[in-house]
Amino acid sequence: MRRRAATMISMLPSAMRLARYTTTERDEITGGAVDPSGVAVTGLTWLDKEVHFGVRHQGRLVAHAGWVQVPLSVDAVRLPAAGLGGVVVAPDMRGRGWHVWRWRRPWSTPAVSASNSGCCSAGRG
Repeated sequence: MRRRAATMISMLPSAMRLARYTTTERDEITGGAVDPSGVAVTGLTWLDKEVHFGVRHQGRLVAHAGWVQVPLSVDAVRLPAAGLGGVVVAPDMRGRGWHVWRWRRPWSTPAVSASNSGCCSAGRG
C-alpha cells in the first residue's frame, strides 16, 4: 500500500514580503471593516507604503505592516531611512504576543535585505 505525503499547515505564523497590499488583502485581515483603525473622524490620511509585509496563520493573512522611505538628515548628512506604518492585525488575532517576533523576523530574511534597495537598513530591535 502506498502512503500519501501528509500536507501540514503550520500552527505558527509566518511573516513574508507581500507582492501587493490592496483593499482585498486589508479586507482579508479586517473582515471588511470600513475604518479598521478607528480614525476616520479625524480626517487623517495615510502615505502609501512602498514595501509590504504580511503574516499568515493557518493560510489566512492576519496582519500587515509596511514601510515608506522618509527623509532623514543628521547635521549635513542625508541618511536612508524608512517609516513603519500601515500596521493592522485581525481583531481575533490581537493580544497573542506575536508582535515580539512577528515584525522583527522579516527584517533578517535575505528577501527583505534584497528589497531594501538602499532604502533603509532595518534593525532587529
